[in-house]
Amino acid sequence: MLRSTLAQQGTPVYSVAWGPDSEKVLYTSGKQLIIKPLQPNAKVLQWKAHDGVILKVDWNSVNDLILSAGEDCKYKWSYALEKPNTG
Repeated sequence: MLRSTLAQQGTPVYSVAWGPDSEKVLYTSGKQLIIKPLQPNAKVLQWKAHDGVILKVDWNSVNDLILSAGEDCKYKWSYALEKPNTG
């Protein structure tokens, strides 16, 4: 069995979701959402998403939107990541 540590956090991780392209992992850390690319030395994206601990996340593979739910009794479905202009 192959094991690898993607990240180490000082707070519990309550939810994890694969990115639509399977090249990134989205996870929770307290009130923060964190996107960790699987490529070495790639920049990690992190932002405060809720006023309470985030309990659940999912990443929609059709429209690339992220859903999060927190202890602040809010669901947020508004995170759209900018895609690079290829043409």
